[in-house]
Amino acid sequence: MIEVTAGIFEKQGLVFAARRKAGKHLAGYWEFPGGKIELNETPQECLRREFEEEFGVSVEVGEFVGSSDYDYGQKVIRLLAYKVEYLSGKFSLNDHDELCWLPLHQLSDLRWAPADVPLVEKYISLSSTAAYYSNNAQDYINETLNLEMKEAFERFVPELLPGGNVLDIGCGSGRDSLFFIQQGFLVTPIDGCPEMSRLASSVIGIPVETKQFQSISDIEKYDGIWANASLLHCPKSDINAIFQKIITALKLNGVWFMSFKLGDGEHVDTRGRFFNNYTEQSLKALINFFDELVLQNSWVSKSETPNGAQEWVNAIVCKRELTD
Repeated sequence: MIEVTAGIFEKQGLVFAARRKAGKHLAGYWEFPGGKIELNETPQECLRREFEEEFGVSVEVGEFVGSSDYDYGQKVIRLLAYKVEYLSGKFSLNDHDELCWLPLHQLSDLRWAPADVPLVEKYISLSSTAAYYSNNAQDYINETLNLEMKEAFERFVPELLPGGNVLDIGCGSGRDSLFFIQQGFLVTPIDGCPEMSRLASSVIGIPVETKQFQSISDIEKYDGIWANASLLHCPKSDINAIFQKIITALKLNGVWFMSFKLGDGEHVDTRGRFFNNYTEQSLKALINFFDELVLQNSWVSKSETPNGAQEWVNAIVCKRELTD
């Protein structure tokens, strides 16, 4: 399998795309530009090089967006997509004959290269989700700040070391981080939405770092990890990689709480938010895929929201030492 990079470049709500010119592989198709990763080259180095060679511009490579595998017959590629940010230079055309900047809702109108299609769909969904929380952060906090979490707290807290270090992934309103601090734990709250992070900081009383799931890079730092209704925005195609990052961040014998909406597959709700869904059985299967994880408890719960009752599937797992 050949690993290839793709750079997703967005500014002022418009996304960059380039069309392959005549005589090139996939001539006439649109793509997120990038290229083949060379020997001893990182994906980030590849993207910086490719944007310089293909367009004459310098870019900074940001967070990982996702991957797409596609069999073109003569070759199978794995397309690794990252966000990129323009630094300098004037755009020129070498491997392409046309460039465009489009709003999210018009991206699907282009004739995309087959390997790019899943990434286009994913980016549209994830961007719509991010836009919702950015534009409605205060309303979301108002909706969720007083939701009842007693059952989950009562199951999770006894598994933690007193005064332990807890990572709150996707802390939202800050409600749960505040509870853990009040119980004497050292808490690290993160959220992917800058506006949510800002508002939650006021609730919690400590800074909230703006960080995506993909950017978690800690190694055996946390005694507990709390992922309440947050990983449900991660596409199933990326969930294994995110799980591995979280496992790596968790100390040996540390515990991790997670919750997802009860259901099957993936969907986008009426607010434009992307969700993955799990049943108790499918969540157990996901957990069992990782030898380091031991399922401590799983259960289905129900919460009352302003939009009606919502069922959830919850689990608490422990990280164990791998043996030969």
